[in-house]
Amino acid sequence: MGSRYDRSMAKSVFAGAVGGLVGCYAMDLFHSVAGASGEQPSSSGNGEDATQEAASAAGPIVHYAFGALMGAAYGALRVAAPQATSIGGVPFSTAIWLGADEVAVPALGLGASPLETPAPQHGSALAAHAVYGIVLELVHAGILKAMGD
Repeated sequence: MGSRYDRSMAKSVFAGAVGGLVGCYAMDLFHSVAGASGEQPSSSGNGEDATQEAASAAGPIVHYAFGALMGAAYGALRVAAPQATSIGGVPFSTAIWLGADEVAVPALGLGASPLETPAPQHGSALAAHAVYGIVLELVHAGILKAMGD
């Protein structure tokens, strides 16, 4: 049997992963309501080759997988360094926005440079990540409460 710490860590990582998935869904809803999704319509029949269509289809999978992974990391951080997450999920999700959206995605050539992106688009993305952080924290806490932690 694992230690109490190991059980707490496993529960928190699980709760964080689920919270990350729900947080991604909340981000999608935010984008829909705000009209800022930036997603392209279905690629069927628009002349894209199969690779481009697969990449378009993989986008949501990557988004949700990354959100679940970041949620799991948040869950681990909640146990390993609770002081780092003591004020909730928004600072964590802001760090994700900065590190992923503003640095990694452009550096990997997967998106425009932050200097080429209009300010309202930065604001919308930051707000969507705040929604993610709030939902992540609420779902994480709710699952842990339901599990008796």
